[in-house]
Amino acid sequence: MPALTGKKFSVYNAMTFAAVFGSSAENLYLYIGKPSPWNDDNSPPYPEDTDAYHNSIWNGMAGMVRINADEVALGITRNDWTSGTVYSRYHHANTDLGTNFHVLAGNLNRDVYKCLDNNGGSPSTSKPIHKNLGITREADGYAWKYMYTIADTDFVKFATANVIPVSKNSDVVRINRKGGIIHIPLDASKETGVGQYYRGTGYVNTSYSTLASNATIHTTVNSNTATNELKIIADSGLAPWNDYYNNSAFFVTTGLGAGTFRRIKDYITGGFGSDGSTATYANVILDSVVSEVANGDSFIIGPIITAPRNDLNGAGFLAIGKTNASGNITTVDVSLIGRGYSNGTSSNVYVNGIYNPGTPGYNDHPDGSGAEIEFILPPSGGGHGYNPFFELQANYAIISPQTLIPKDDQTGIFAGYGNYYRQVGVVRNPIDMRSGSFAKRDSYDMRTTIYFAASETINFLEGQRVYNSSIENQETASGLIYDVSGSIPNRYLALVDVQGQFANGDIIYNRLGDTATISTASLSNFEYPLYSQNEPTYSVMPAGIAKYIGEIIYHENISPISRVLDQKEQFKFIFEF
Repeated sequence: MPALTGKKFSVYNAMTFAAVFGSSAENLYLYIGKPSPWNDDNSPPYPEDTDAYHNSIWNGMAGMVRINADEVALGITRNDWTSGTVYSRYHHANTDLGTNFHVLAGNLNRDVYKCLDNNGGSPSTSKPIHKNLGITREADGYAWKYMYTIADTDFVKFATANVIPVSKNSDVVRINRKGGIIHIPLDASKETGVGQYYRGTGYVNTSYSTLASNATIHTTVNSNTATNELKIIADSGLAPWNDYYNNSAFFVTTGLGAGTFRRIKDYITGGFGSDGSTATYANVILDSVVSEVANGDSFIIGPIITAPRNDLNGAGFLAIGKTNASGNITTVDVSLIGRGYSNGTSSNVYVNGIYNPGTPGYNDHPDGSGAEIEFILPPSGGGHGYNPFFELQANYAIISPQTLIPKDDQTGIFAGYGNYYRQVGVVRNPIDMRSGSFAKRDSYDMRTTIYFAASETINFLEGQRVYNSSIENQETASGLIYDVSGSIPNRYLALVDVQGQFANGDIIYNRLGDTATISTASLSNFEYPLYSQNEPTYSVMPAGIAKYIGEIIYHENISPISRVLDQKEQFKFIFEF
């Protein structure tokens, strides 16, 4: 039986995985460890996915830090806007859209945009920086939908060279409407012709563009008083005939009334230029009142474009067409996005041409026809920007935990101090040694710490292995020295890769003949902050987590991270689904 496991399934898996980190039922920790060198520290070996190898990872762990929900984000492929690149145009029926339809741009390169029009597959040369909630067509013919801005802190925490985090912009979400058509992608760069990126013929004659050059609105009516009659003045471009623009759209483009859309009921010319070929002013009677229109506001007159409800299963769409000198519609500016549109197949739409009254002698009045426009549906659910996780294919989970900054090198709280790390990873549901239940604390020390009397001389060094017997093969416990800590005369050892069990009174040895006796004699000289204890409970304090219990779900072998004593690290793990 045919089935579909599509991109949304991958996004869902990433979301499900990311949600685990905020769940009370799941506890995931970043672990760090392995101070001992690889055979070649510049070329770590590939890890093995076997139980035996996982056990060796446990043995080398120095500590764990809990991964919190705010250290996890969903991510998308990073595409920094680059001039000269052809970006894919969003299309609701494109099965091969890829990831090249969104960019990281803006003034500070923290804004994410989605491409709704690529000017007929032309290279992009105008960087989007507008952050408008509507659609802005750039000088290169591209139209970009602003999606969201990445906060500086999130960018530092989650962004990599290949992946950036995803978030919602509340204003973008607010203005969305389910099934609303916010943009019609028609190419505006070509001069003549009818084809894929041109619609219809005869919407203007060769003398009079529907976009009046340098046109402004002039009215003596107070700008706060509603009116449906406007006096308009233009340096050039207004047709000299009465009724020429009847039934066309009047669209205000600047000022407080920007976005106002009305149908022209009547067009009455007034004064004319010196050659009589253009009107210098005219009275425009609109089908309903307008407000907030003032001297100096600009406008567009053009064909009204509506959508057939029966074909597109929606209602309320309204737009205005811009034309070239050949009478073709070259761009469409959307005024009302409508709602509920679910069928975007190419179809004839209602494009009202310039009215031709049929008066003898006025046969050059344009009356366009033949416009066919494909409606590009928004993403299902809520429109562009409503759910950027699914829209932009957020199939990455970014985990970015930090190690803690230690107060000092005492055991029980900080997951490591000094030394090198060569292994990092994520472990699920480890067991707290003291409670016997799933780990809950922010961090755990995975080292075994052994204490000595203040009178003891400590000559051991980091990286040496110590034993509880001087006779090789007769020892019952051994461990690798991760750190020699404390200040003279109060010194102690932190061990990893402990095999067997050390006990109070054991004499420990290295293979160079140095010795020391484990003792409780000076425990009061040490601080053990776990559970607010003032000193260690025993001379041998074990790791805080039970070894080998809990699933290692991710692991990396890395070249050593050189550290100072109070250094913390920011790790970034990228999971692709």
